[in-house]
Amino acid sequence: MDDIVDLETIDDLLSIEDFFDYFGVGYDPKIMNKQRVPLLRLFQAMLPDDGHALTYRQYQQALIKAYCGAIKGDSAPALAMRCGGCHDCEPSEEGACG
Repeated sequence: MDDIVDLETIDDLLSIEDFFDYFGVGYDPKIMNKQRVPLLRLFQAMLPDDGHALTYRQYQQALIKAYCGAIKGDSAPALAMRCGGCHDCEPSEEGACG
């Protein structure tokens, strides 16, 4: 899906779980509870900051990369400095990092 996501839709998502559900990304609630703040920081860092509206797929990929990074123990500043992108993280039926 390459449709631009309306910012009002994003504003309606109240929790990180809402983001995962809306963008169709699986997650483990145990990981979510332990990694909530790092995950939110990583997600913010993964979003393109070029001033353009973002597509559904861009948000989804940023969420998947952030989830994988949180599982691996990455932090937003370290990830931003050393990583140009995650190519190993693709959605699977079991969750975001398969």
